[in-house]
Amino acid sequence: MDVVHASGKMFKPKIKGNELYGRGVFDMKFAIASYLNLLLDINQDLKNYDFGIMLVSDEEIGGFNGVGKLVEKGYRSEVILLPDGGENWKFVEAAKGVFSVTVTSKGQSAHGARIWLGKNAINNLMDFLTLLRKEFEVEPCNNKSHFHTTLNIGKISGGKATNQVPDYAEANLDIRFVPSTNFDELEKRINLIKKKFTDIDFEIKTKSISYEIDKNDKNFFS
Repeated sequence: MDVVHASGKMFKPKIKGNELYGRGVFDMKFAIASYLNLLLDINQDLKNYDFGIMLVSDEEIGGFNGVGKLVEKGYRSEVILLPDGGENWKFVEAAKGVFSVTVTSKGQSAHGARIWLGKNAINNLMDFLTLLRKEFEVEPCNNKSHFHTTLNIGKISGGKATNQVPDYAEANLDIRFVPSTNFDELEKRINLIKKKFTDIDFEIKTKSISYEIDKNDKNFFS
């Protein structure tokens, strides 16, 4: 349920000491296990409770067809508990938004023995990414919560053969931004670097908002 890609062996959990290791044991799958355990604990008294369990599976690809869609269909509650990815059972007051971007680089193909006749799209892309990375805080940082905007270069592809200058390359970026950062600011930062390069372009794939809860709001716990 709603986990990132992994090899098959990672979906076979292993217990080491008092800890469970495997894909999703911390984020998402542990929550489902908790739900099922709750039902077992309640057992025969289940009929005396009024609650429901929602399991959605698209958070890692944007979350646009998850809980929001269920709410639109009328599934609502006075109180909602979301045991997702918080640590040590602490109340999560804020969460980062997601900004996914695909950057493309165009070049000129040539034989690998005559690289001066072409333009290497991969080199062009790497130079762009090097400058872009400087716009974000370097990890590991000194902030234990890591609650700052981050950049992950998730995938790079390009080229057709080792002995050929690549005429095309692309990179998929995963930017996680804090509530104090907005979409326009992120897009502006990318555009400023893009202007320093020729044949570099980017396309926004996903925009997902961040949030921050004001616990001093009188309506929050009402």
